[in-house]
Amino acid sequence: MLLFDGSDIQVKYRAANTTADTLFITFTGRTMGRAGQQGFGEHFFAKEGVSALHFISRQSHWWQTPEMPAALAAADAVRSSFSRVITYGSSMGGHGALLFSARLEATRVLAFVPQFAINGRGAPWHRLWQADTKNLKELYRMEEGLSQTADLLVAYDPLHPIDAKHADRIKALGPVKLLKFPFSGHATASALADVGLLPELVLSLSEGSGHVQDIVNRYRKNKSHSFIVWREVTKLARIKNREKLYVAAKNKCEDVAFSRLREGSLREVESVFEFISGKYTRSPSLFTREVFEQLASRHAESALFPYLTSKWLADLGRLDSAKVDAGCALRVAPRNPTIALHLAQLLYRTGAPGEGEQLLRRTVSHPKMKGRAALLRERQALVTAGVPRDLLAELAVPPKAPVTPPVARPPRPDVRANKPVASLPA
Repeated sequence: MLLFDGSDIQVKYRAANTTADTLFITFTGRTMGRAGQQGFGEHFFAKEGVSALHFISRQSHWWQTPEMPAALAAADAVRSSFSRVITYGSSMGGHGALLFSARLEATRVLAFVPQFAINGRGAPWHRLWQADTKNLKELYRMEEGLSQTADLLVAYDPLHPIDAKHADRIKALGPVKLLKFPFSGHATASALADVGLLPELVLSLSEGSGHVQDIVNRYRKNKSHSFIVWREVTKLARIKNREKLYVAAKNKCEDVAFSRLREGSLREVESVFEFISGKYTRSPSLFTREVFEQLASRHAESALFPYLTSKWLADLGRLDSAKVDAGCALRVAPRNPTIALHLAQLLYRTGAPGEGEQLLRRTVSHPKMKGRAALLRERQALVTAGVPRDLLAELAVPPKAPVTPPVARPPRPDVRANKPVASLPA
């Protein structure tokens, strides 16, 4: 059920088939240009038969939008009928879950790797996502919106320096319980899912938060089975120049990564792929394209595998092959602006600027692709690929709405002209 549909936010509600008195209110994370995304955990809550209300961001605004009061008011009609309200999200979504916990009268909050603030006022050390936030006006502050009566749970990696600073700032504001999951990086929720503990943690909040420490302990015991954990160990060992640890962690991460790919699991597949193709390592691993071809045939409805394969081939300089895979991805997801702009770059780089320009114009003009916002994010990559700056400047400007000339109205009749004049008495 759609409760609110604004230009910045959607609010959706899905009722459970049970009479349970718990409502989860979720907030999506940073959008990265995804159109038509689901609510955070929407599929999971529907599968589990749990009532959930979802705040879905259309832009990466960290919930600093004038639409929030109207969106919150629309949610009140549903929220007020539940005695237990749990707000839930990760990163930008975790920020929202905490920021509006008082307004939503939350009983509990589960926020993964949340930000205290996204600008210099509250987090001067935070330098990420500046393109998203440099023009944001801070309409709502954590100091004012954080509930002082709810059970506040903040889950993060204490070895992640920026997330740890945010967690400490949040804890200073109220009765916050910090849940520490080492070596999970900024993907703490995914690391818990990796070891099978995320569903249990989320659903246990309906009964209370007493079971949480047991889940923290079990994560620490089983974290060696997580690809994300080994990825983070590899990154930390590289940063600290611990060569033996780096080699051992890299080998272990590769073993887990290839095992995941052969299983065909879509969870964290992009991170697995990026690791294998060299993003987190000093050099690319030996990559078997056959593994991804098998996955692509197994998940033919997904554009992810041909798109990632295209990116990998482009990094290797095999542009013609990359162009073929990008075309396959775009046929599967014709409204995905990220894939369209990637293919446009390849067209320019392979000597087909005419086709590249046509694709760029089609992408930014399509009413449902949000291609202009994606173009602004990818501007530097497009320039590097050879797209003329003047063309990008032209495409970045939204077309002016046609001016409708005023409709000429006929003159109003003078009713007095037809009104009989009373005769004067003689």
